[in-house]
Amino acid sequence: MKMIRTHIVMGALALAGILPLPAAAASAGQAVQPLDSIAAAASRRLQAEAEAAWGGDAEATIEITVGRLDGRLRLPACSLPLETELPPGAQALGAVAVGVRCPAPAWSLFVPARVAVKRPVVVLAVSRSRGDTLAESDLALEARDLAALAGGYITDPAELVGKSLRRTLQARAVLLPSHAAAPELVRRGERVTLQAAAGTISVQVEGEALADGALGDRVRVRNLATRRVVEGTVGGAGLVLMGTAGRGLPAGANGG
Repeated sequence: MKMIRTHIVMGALALAGILPLPAAAASAGQAVQPLDSIAAAASRRLQAEAEAAWGGDAEATIEITVGRLDGRLRLPACSLPLETELPPGAQALGAVAVGVRCPAPAWSLFVPARVAVKRPVVVLAVSRSRGDTLAESDLALEARDLAALAGGYITDPAELVGKSLRRTLQARAVLLPSHAAAPELVRRGERVTLQAAAGTISVQVEGEALADGALGDRVRVRNLATRRVVEGTVGGAGLVLMGTAGRGLPAGANGG
C-alpha cells in the first residue's frame, strides 16, 4: 500500500465557518469530544479518498495536512462513531474542507485540510519559442504538486517529441496538453501530392491543399488536373493519401 504522510498542524484554525451550532456546546460537567479525534476522523477520510484516487500511481507521493481545531471548542462526546463527508463533487486535492458529524448528540463542523499529491510531470529543460519542434533533449521530468496544475499535465515526454510549441515557454515550465500540437505537414494553399492506391497500383497527381493538416488529419484537396475537390488523409510532408492508401497510418509515424 502506498505510504501517505499525514500532519496535524499546531495552532488553532480560524473559527469562521467551522463552529457547530451553539446548542451543541457541551454543558458544565458533560463529557467533551476530544478535538484530536475529530482531526483524526477528517484525516482518515482524506487518506481513504487519496488512496482510492492515487494509490495505483507508483510515482505519486501523497501528503495530508489537517489543522488542529481551536481549543475553545467544547463539543459533547459522541455516543456513536463520527461520520465524515466531503462537499458534493469535491475532489480531495489541494485545499479541502471535511465535514465531521456526530449522530448523537447531534453536532457537526467542517475541518479545513490540504491534500498535496506530488509526482513527476514533463517540464521544459530549456527555454523554447513558439513554433519550435520539441526534441527529447528539450524535455525533463520534475516532481510538482498536482493541485497547482489545474490546466492538466503530461507524464510521458514521448507524447511531446516531434510536436511544435503553440507559445513561448521558459525553462522548467510545466508543459500542459494545450501547449503543443502535432506539426502541420500540409498547409492551405500549398501544392501537395495526392496519392491513390488500389491493390498494387498507385497513382500520384498534383493537388492544392484547401486546409492545414497534421499527420493523420483529414483534409480537402483540389486535384489540379481535374479541378475536382477530394478528401484524403495527411500521410507526410506535402503528401495526402486517398482511398485505401489513407487507411491504417502507423501510430507514431512522423511523416519524415
